[in-house]
Amino acid sequence: MPDRATRRSHRAGLQILSSDATAQKNDSALAQLDSILRSLGAQNGVVRRVVIVEALVIGLVIVIAVTVSTLPVQNAARLTIRDAIAHK
Repeated sequence: MPDRATRRSHRAGLQILSSDATAQKNDSALAQLDSILRSLGAQNGVVRRVVIVEALVIGLVIVIAVTVSTLPVQNAARLTIRDAIAHK
C-alpha cells in the first residue's frame, strides 16, 4: 500500500521514480549541507566557513558541558565522609 505522500503525489499528477526513507544512505550530513548551500548559490569559501564555524561551536559546547559537569564532582570529592553525610 502506498504511503500518504505517494498517494498525494499521484493525485497531483507527479510520478515518483524512486524513494528512500533514509534520504540517500550514502550522503553524509556534510554532503547534504553542501548541496543545500550550493543550491542557494554559495561559493567554496562560504561552505568552508560554515563547516568550520559549526565545528567550532560544537567543540565549544562540548568543552562547556565537560567543564560544567566536572565542577560539582570536584567539589564533592573534597568533602570528608562526615561532611558528605551531614550535608543536606
